[in-house]
Amino acid sequence: LGLLKEALESVPPKRLALASATLPSPLHSIFPTEEKIRAEEEFWNRRRYRLVLRDTTITEGLSEAVEAARSGKAVLLIVNTVLKAQSLYRFLRKRQGIPPERLKLLHSRFIFRDRMAKEKEAEPKPGTLLIATQVVEVSLDISYDLLFTEIAPLDALVQRMGRVNRDGTRPPVPLLIHTAWDKGSAAVYEQELLEQSLGLLEWLSVSPTDGELVEVTDSLYREIMPRESYRKELELGRERLQELRDILGCYTLDLSDEKLRAYFTTRRRGGISIDVLPKSLLAEAERLVEARERWKLPELLVPVPAYWVSRYWDHWFWPCTDLGVYVTELEYNPEIGIQPPAEEEPDPFEFV
Repeated sequence: LGLLKEALESVPPKRLALASATLPSPLHSIFPTEEKIRAEEEFWNRRRYRLVLRDTTITEGLSEAVEAARSGKAVLLIVNTVLKAQSLYRFLRKRQGIPPERLKLLHSRFIFRDRMAKEKEAEPKPGTLLIATQVVEVSLDISYDLLFTEIAPLDALVQRMGRVNRDGTRPPVPLLIHTAWDKGSAAVYEQELLEQSLGLLEWLSVSPTDGELVEVTDSLYREIMPRESYRKELELGRERLQELRDILGCYTLDLSDEKLRAYFTTRRRGGISIDVLPKSLLAEAERLVEARERWKLPELLVPVPAYWVSRYWDHWFWPCTDLGVYVTELEYNPEIGIQPPAEEEPDPFEFV
């Protein structure tokens, strides 16, 4: 958010439109607007969901999600990290009886070409189980029958809710929110933010209106915005953009520069991603360049955390000057996505 604010202030756009189901009122002071357009009242009075809070991890709800899919429902299961999404998908592929064509995986670490194909395949069908990350919170126009999700900040949860009973034509559908979090979730979201979001969820009625969901999201931001930790995060985003401008000028990232790599060594919440080329696609990329189709190269790139590139530079990544990209030795699988360095694999956990 701080990065976006700094970018807009340093290069003010001629025109700017912000649209969201969850644009909390307290943020209006950060992004002042000349005109505010609010949806019709009938939309705010809809009751599309039935909240079910489970004091368990989402892995403990996996069997229930599988059974719901087997019964013919289109089931969406959302986790907070790519590593967990990949792990759950691999587990179900090996040990559970969901037909392969009905088990789907969607996250951010696919090459662009595969990501687009998977988004098309994400259309809900009876008996489908889609395991996904935060990528489904935006842009996808899908409407599943049932949602299982890990706890997340309220605004993120509201976006996830929008992927079930999207048009509100059905009676309230169950939303199973697993409120126990692990260190993976804590690495993505601050624990205090998750705790406050949970407290507000518990305050809501079982079947809240869309307007009530917006109100509790506003309440969350009114609580967190005055905090020193929030202001520091905001300022950190501004400083990060300024530092990158100072380092790069009009040039691109050169992570063969040890000094610049050091800036990205630490894993940071909301950190920067860098597009890299899987080595298995290097020959295809070279053929594109030879055929004067360099413009197609982005279709073969996959985003990875910048700190991966920095931390594992001597082992998993190297620059290809001919193509102008960074190449990774990490295994890429069109079904699973990019495999993480062994050091980044999640701790073993029990499946129930």
